[in-house]
Amino acid sequence: MIDCSEIERIVKDPNRESLTIEFKKSDVIKSKDGQKKLIEHIVSLANRIGGKILIGINDDGTYEGKNIFDVDKDKGILNNIINDNIRPSLMCDIEFIQCNDGDVMIIFIPKMKEIPHAYVKKTKNGEIISREYYIRTPHGKRFISDRQLQYLFRYEELDFLFPFKFTLKLYNDLLRVDFDSDFDFVIEDLSILRNYDFFFRDLETKNINKIKKYGITETIAEIFPFIIISILSKYFGRSWALKLIENERFTSNLSAPKEEFTQLDIPNPIENSILNQLSINFRDYFKEILLFHEFYIPPDMKISVDKSLLSFQHSDFLFKFAIQLIQTSSGGGPEGNISITLDCFYEVKFNFPETNFELFDDYYRFALSIKEIIKRDMDHDSFLEKKSFKIIESMNKKLDRLLTS
Repeated sequence: MIDCSEIERIVKDPNRESLTIEFKKSDVIKSKDGQKKLIEHIVSLANRIGGKILIGINDDGTYEGKNIFDVDKDKGILNNIINDNIRPSLMCDIEFIQCNDGDVMIIFIPKMKEIPHAYVKKTKNGEIISREYYIRTPHGKRFISDRQLQYLFRYEELDFLFPFKFTLKLYNDLLRVDFDSDFDFVIEDLSILRNYDFFFRDLETKNINKIKKYGITETIAEIFPFIIISILSKYFGRSWALKLIENERFTSNLSAPKEEFTQLDIPNPIENSILNQLSINFRDYFKEILLFHEFYIPPDMKISVDKSLLSFQHSDFLFKFAIQLIQTSSGGGPEGNISITLDCFYEVKFNFPETNFELFDDYYRFALSIKEIIKRDMDHDSFLEKKSFKIIESMNKKLDRLLTS
């Protein structure tokens, strides 16, 4: 599972003891006090993201030496104290490695699955009389507070990945977006398509020619994060802390702390991008043509763009909006249309909250509200599902009018 070169890389890392790595001397196995501290560290790592404990390594990253373990006996001790003192039970692998500079025994600790692990104390009859919960932090292990424990029991798995896709039909000569007109009644198209149409429609011919020269699909990918910002700006104009309620409506928590995201905060396209080659003032064009509105975000959240990748970065979470695959096909016909399908994803990852417990529910609802906005305004499959429902609803209304006339 691990070799000496990997151990060498770990011990030479300036940040060698981290959220996932702990060093211990071999005497930790032999004393009751050492075993207790070892269990506390194992529990703390399991309750965060898992990790490794390297026994036989000093705090400064040097090896303790050779022949410091009675391998079978020490493995047995470790297995016994893990099995006897941790609840729910935790399955840890233990590996012994002989390196040139010293011997190392490694405990591989998995991340908790459903509920947090505790260091348990028992009576002589095996009855559990107390449970101690620990969590790993950048500064080592510590007792879990009541609020942190509530978090661990309440949120089994917050992270999620939501795939979505949409298709642009462009007239290749003008770069105009073609919308569906298959039905004799109006149904609102995806906002993301309309935003692309707005962007291309107001470009001067010289800029259209530059896009054709440098790459249409590449330009579409570069516009993607800015269009997402524009769409989200419609929803978060009063607060970022939204909650979905009945009838697909949102309610805002206006008391949540917030920072305003303005036109001046819009990231500029990177230097070597196609967008940077166009003869436009990008921020002005973005605000006027893509109908950007000032909106609110959580305090200390940073919005960044790297080509087609949009990131919302915060100490407690990371949201990413990215394009996974672009497929292009010819639409034929005298106009020379092309169809461009973008397979995208919205990825949400949460960090264990060190401080902002009061806001954590709002952060999670923030993530879910963005997912709902994507389903409404950016995802073709969700749109078709809604569109089909509206078609049936409209047909039923027409049928009712015919039957009652």
